Amino acid sequence: MNVKFAALATTCLLATGCAMNGPINPPQSPNDSSPVAGATTSGSSAAGTQQAAGSEGRTRAEVYAEAVETVKHYKSTQSEERDYFNPFAH
Repeated sequence: MNVKFAALATTCLLATGCAMNGPINPPQSPNDSSPVAGATTSGSSAAGTQQAAGSEGRTRAEVYAEAVETVKHYKSTQSEERDYFNPFAH
């Protein structure tokens, strides 16, 4: 191995290590103009819950019925993968 190559490799590794550990730009602050952002930043969790529940317009009975159907037709991940990779295995 040549000494110049070793020096070049060391310099490149040092440069990439310094580049990866450089200063990080802080994330942008969220836009607080929306009513949900204003309600959640002030500590009120009820406003977000009310908006989510009111936006769909479903009743508790409909949500419960959907959950029951989901549980009835539940398949484990392992069984889904088995069916995907070997559709003839049952």
